[in-house]
Amino acid sequence: MSVEVVKQTLLSIKPYVDEFQEYQIGGEQPLNENALVNRSEWATRYIAVDPVLRALGWDLSNPKQCMVEYPLRQKRAATVYADYMLFYKSGKSAAIVEAKRIYISTNQDEHWEQLAKYYFRASAAKVVAVTNGQFWDIAFPYCEHIKWESQFPLGIQYPKTDENARRLWNALAAEKFGW
Repeated sequence: MSVEVVKQTLLSIKPYVDEFQEYQIGGEQPLNENALVNRSEWATRYIAVDPVLRALGWDLSNPKQCMVEYPLRQKRAATVYADYMLFYKSGKSAAIVEAKRIYISTNQDEHWEQLAKYYFRASAAKVVAVTNGQFWDIAFPYCEHIKWESQFPLGIQYPKTDENARRLWNALAAEKFGW
């Protein structure tokens, strides 16, 4: 896997995002609620999130690398489930990815609060992300701070596909976590 593979994957997803996309560069386009990628969170994950994670080198069918709907338990608290928990080769939690349906904004405070809960239950994670398939907000939290220092968002609609691919690779490539 490489940055080039991530770039090509982003380009392959773009038509599905374009079908839905509310805003186009240089103008507006009506929201297409009937777009395939908008049918459910699962559709968004299948069409727009899973391919990116695979391009980043994650084997989504290998439970040693990735678990979906991963339970995060804490004493005296309800179990919560991370959409994707990515692991170091050693087995420790590496990254948490929370997926949202494509029409849901990724930069809402409630999503970061949700990720904060997940992070503190899996504190070995070095990266947390929320994505709706078209935008990726990625943060590198510090265990003593709940304030996320996001260096993103990334957007498939942004014209700098090379930069988006490189930034995703630098943050979430499986090889960065020992794979």
